[in-house]
Amino acid sequence: FWTYVRLLLFPLNLSPDHVMNLSSSFADPVTMVSWFALSGLVYLSYYLRRRAPLISFGLFWVIIHYIPVSNIIPSVYIVADRYMYIPSAGFCLILAGFGQTVYSNLSNKYIVGAKQILFIILITILLLLYSMKTIAYNAVWLDDKILWNYALRVTPQSSKAYKARGNAYLALGDVNNAFKSFNKAIEINPTYPDLYNNRGTVYDTMGNY
Repeated sequence: FWTYVRLLLFPLNLSPDHVMNLSSSFADPVTMVSWFALSGLVYLSYYLRRRAPLISFGLFWVIIHYIPVSNIIPSVYIVADRYMYIPSAGFCLILAGFGQTVYSNLSNKYIVGAKQILFIILITILLLLYSMKTIAYNAVWLDDKILWNYALRVTPQSSKAYKARGNAYLALGDVNNAFKSFNKAIEINPTYPDLYNNRGTVYDTMGNY
């Protein structure tokens, strides 16, 4: 959850797949801190329901829509940027509510003061930076080869990314690079049976039965 919070606030190193070090026990200090922090966030959402209803609604929106993709029962992708598409609407509401609150506190009834102007400038810069990041990231999704080459620059230990890149190369008829990608994926995760099947497909394409 906190990885997603970080990616929403600072959308750097975005990737279709993220490699995570999972905890194996609820007694793990990091796990315990995470649970307490998440519980605190739920309480904060409830606490703000009258004082700041828009922020409260946004927090609840994020938490409720995060639950289906939270991997309480682990799936293929533990963390993926696309899982935040719907929850991010709540995040935008939180930013709007926070900005509205700050702007109101800076107000001087009838006169737009220097603090308000500075705040507007800062918000404008923030929106421009997020917009520029969005436009730049669109180029990553031009095709599968570009996407998974980018993903491997961000998460070089992702066997799923190597598998997907191998499939992209195979679709293009580049069997040599496909073979290398599947081999690298097997090196990272030798217990994943699909990888051997994919490599077998390459052998078949090459006529190496």
